Amino acid sequence: MNDRAFPTPNPHAAFDTLLDALADGTITDEQFAELQTLIRDDAKLRRRYIEHAALCADLHGIADEANTIEAEPIPMAKLAPSTDQRALGGRVRTPLYRYAAAAVLFIVASLVAVLATRTTSPTGPGPVAPPSAAALATLTGAENAQWAAPAGELAVGDTLGTAPLTLEGGVAELVHGRGAQSTLFGPTELRLTSDNACALRTGWASFNVPPAAHGFAVETYAGRVTDLGTRFILGADASGDVHLRVTEGVVSVSQNGSDRRFDAPVSVTLRKAGGIVAERGETSDDAYLRHIAASADTLQCYAMRGATGSTTLNNLAAAGGHAVVLGDASRAANDRWGRPALDLGGTSYLRVPVDGLDSDELTVTAWVYWRGGGAWQRVFDFGHDVNRYLFLTLGADDGRPRFAITNSGKPDEQMVTAPSPMPVERWVHLAVTIRRNADGAGSTATLYLDGKPVAQNTRLTVTPRDVAPVTGLVGKSFYDVDPSLNGVIDQFIVVRRAWSEQQIKMHYSLGKVGQP
Repeated sequence: MNDRAFPTPNPHAAFDTLLDALADGTITDEQFAELQTLIRDDAKLRRRYIEHAALCADLHGIADEANTIEAEPIPMAKLAPSTDQRALGGRVRTPLYRYAAAAVLFIVASLVAVLATRTTSPTGPGPVAPPSAAALATLTGAENAQWAAPAGELAVGDTLGTAPLTLEGGVAELVHGRGAQSTLFGPTELRLTSDNACALRTGWASFNVPPAAHGFAVETYAGRVTDLGTRFILGADASGDVHLRVTEGVVSVSQNGSDRRFDAPVSVTLRKAGGIVAERGETSDDAYLRHIAASADTLQCYAMRGATGSTTLNNLAAAGGHAVVLGDASRAANDRWGRPALDLGGTSYLRVPVDGLDSDELTVTAWVYWRGGGAWQRVFDFGHDVNRYLFLTLGADDGRPRFAITNSGKPDEQMVTAPSPMPVERWVHLAVTIRRNADGAGSTATLYLDGKPVAQNTRLTVTPRDVAPVTGLVGKSFYDVDPSLNGVIDQFIVVRRAWSEQQIKMHYSLGKVGQP
């Protein structure tokens, strides 16, 4: 893996940002060093700099001061190139620019020398303080956000410059200078490179780009993703491979000098070693599953893929043991992407270890394909004894999904019930969260279907810690009279904290059914 702190942005994309910072006096020491390296090592960028500086020289009246040229400013659109003029970096150098460039050559040479000794002068008073960095984005939201150095402690409302942002845990929301919105899901490493661009090294982030921020770009080790009017999600593996999910609109992906457009909805993988492939083997939500499993808060995390006939399922999370497949596990079905998966079919179920579920908060999420049938079929049922348990059913007596929790028996169940029956014969994303209320008085349980909150109970007085479950069943009830789940469960996850609404929506968006 590349051991640089962040992926190096495309130099041609970063160059304009550096020139702008130099012109308006906001350039930092880090940016000066980067500019020095670019104009020293890249002849094309060096020529572009000469042209840019020549234009600045003209605008500042160098030609007028030399009393050699007197002219009114001419709109660029009216300038026509002659046969001996060359286009540099997409612009045309006119005779006026050639005159200015003669002086600029000296400026370039001087600049390189100055840059090399900028921070320390042997005859001067010591280090030169860099200009203050322009604000490139604002932190507009945070939930359980844990920042590593150099960002340190950040508060909502803080402005952000070019310093690396390492979100070790939680969720953070940014609004970039030109209006693009990004949500980071820790652990994630990102650096802002301009008011309309950033560099993602590892982790996951979602982006919502309004028309004013058209052209917003994200640099990665595997290539550059540029918005063309869209919402998209990016995940960068430790290996440098990048998983892209376009949920709305269009993006352009640049890799090794070539560009490709992708229209929503689509999932693709950008390989660091080169290559852009549609995902049919490993999907974007498979990659995000590994990201979830790496969190210390994740207790159980199962892909459910290739489970047919197995007696155990590997828990991808390090926090808990593996699941055991019980009953008739011989039936095969396809998962959401057409791959072999375990079909519970009303005859089999999973036993999962949940003795580590000792928290006041909770998230349980799964993809479910339900064929219908009798009431009280369970997605899961976690319990300690007949008086202490929590469960999610696809249909109570009234046919609607319900989550319930109690530590004093059935009469005292505290519930949250969906407003309408569970859809059948299609994949549905289900999630339930328990979160401590901000005022410390009780908790809120929220039930989600297909990424949207559909019901809440804000007056819970019982938490998973009060239940202290020791047995966990997936697809089966503790009560033998209740039928087992007639369907397929994919990606079953148990987390010892409450996911945010953004995380639930992102998990749903990544795994939305029917796309490659």
